[in-house]
Amino acid sequence: MHLSDIKSSIKTPIIMVLIAVLNIAVVSYIAVSQSEDMATAMTEEKTAAVEDGVREHLMSYLTSIGEDLIINADSDYVRQALRSFRVGWEDLKTQDKTAYLHKEYIEDNPNPLGEKHLMDFAPDNSLYSTVHSKFHPWFRKLLSERDYYDIFIFDERGNLLYTVFKELDFATNMYDGEWKDTDLALMYKTVKDNPVRDKITFMDFKPYAPSHDVPAAFVGAPILDKDGTFMGVMAFQMPIARINALGTISKD
Repeated sequence: MHLSDIKSSIKTPIIMVLIAVLNIAVVSYIAVSQSEDMATAMTEEKTAAVEDGVREHLMSYLTSIGEDLIINADSDYVRQALRSFRVGWEDLKTQDKTAYLHKEYIEDNPNPLGEKHLMDFAPDNSLYSTVHSKFHPWFRKLLSERDYYDIFIFDERGNLLYTVFKELDFATNMYDGEWKDTDLALMYKTVKDNPVRDKITFMDFKPYAPSHDVPAAFVGAPILDKDGTFMGVMAFQMPIARINALGTISKD
């Protein structure tokens, strides 16, 4: 029997499944190859620790992070979230959006330090908070289930429109904000300067002031519209506890 002899009602699902399998294979290949780059980017001291029997485990874990980022950054849901947060950001009736959002989501947040992400939205009746109430539970669940330290959504101008964890980098700008000289800003600029679909950029562990100088590493990918137009960046702050458990981060 030839494919042309199969009824259309059966043929279409088969073709869709084949396309989905092919897409998964391509994403996995890209993630594996780029996780090699992440492992290689570690310092010699860390690489030596990796080579002492845990490199394969590390590669598998880094591959899963790469797959997560590639799939999410190229999803309609994340594109919708970025568009919605952008509209909410622009609708804020204040010149200093950073100070306003820090007050609403950090200073006046009733949850203690380290638990600011538990608040679904600020009670300010803003469009931004309406958007936050819609998307935050999903991103928080992704962070919790995958054990990421934080998840970031940037727009095309370098504004950090959204973070799950609500540290001091939230709602700042990567070009002229307080943290413009950090690795998070460098990661954003690197992705924006070469916004290739499914390409990830990795910044190695260094002390990061907004996270109280705990070592932080970032991995980011471009968010592109269907026509390839650069919309922004999605990034993860790497899960230091899980990677440290592999013995790959220096304790100095």
